[in-house]
Amino acid sequence: MDYNKIKNFNQLVLAAIGILSFVLLLIAIIWSATEFYKTISYRSQNENSEILSNENADKNYQNNVRTHQVSFENLQLVDSVNIVYLIPVSQTALELKEYINKRDGSPSGTLGLLGSSGCFSDFYYDYRSFNNVLIYDLRDESIHKLFNTRVSINRYYVEKIAGKSYVLFAVTDKDSNKDGFLNEDDSKSLFIYSTADKTFNEIKNENADFTGYNVIAGKDQILINYGLDKNGNGKYNWDEPMTIKVYSIHDNKLRDLVSLDLVNNLQNILDGEKGD
Repeated sequence: MDYNKIKNFNQLVLAAIGILSFVLLLIAIIWSATEFYKTISYRSQNENSEILSNENADKNYQNNVRTHQVSFENLQLVDSVNIVYLIPVSQTALELKEYINKRDGSPSGTLGLLGSSGCFSDFYYDYRSFNNVLIYDLRDESIHKLFNTRVSINRYYVEKIAGKSYVLFAVTDKDSNKDGFLNEDDSKSLFIYSTADKTFNEIKNENADFTGYNVIAGKDQILINYGLDKNGNGKYNWDEPMTIKVYSIHDNKLRDLVSLDLVNNLQNILDGEKGD
């Protein structure tokens, strides 16, 4: 047995393994750097395509400046019985600011470079940032918008409630935290649209931020979770209190799940009040 040959062979194997490990490590580093760059670029695109606050939009409009353009990238069947589709209306950040011709609403000329490019279509569906919604009824080929004012639609849900199809929207219409944008960091309200009845209602709850919901099985009622802005900074934080409301679709009423008397009783117990 030639031990020198075996030794040389083992050394070659170890060298090959070392080279392969180095190549794999290099590939991993390059992949990680690429993903990091994509994340940074993705966040930049997200920030540039966020919906401006009403105050900032008013300033742009007064100066005849357009920075974003409406975009249609998808449609979703939300009621297979009545054949109703939902078309989210999103927005892209323009590479060049455009001049708004208020006589006909069309852009006329450009004004200067922005520091960003247009955004990819999947951006909106990851972040649920829409500025309106269109309802397309295939039966009569009618199409109409749901919102008549500037809003940011952060999320929407398609639900079957008591045998009927509904779409629920988490919506922001005020820059509550004063960061210059309408987005998920602001206080949100819940809106509900009936595809069968074609009714559209806001479920109003003042000074509260919609955080989630549960449909009550077999009833046309929804349990809605709200966060309370206890510190008054314009947004709900995870360490602030929450409450639960019950919404009835048939009469469009919102009421407390836990009565005020019971809430006060529980609070008094927590505060240390002694019972009789």
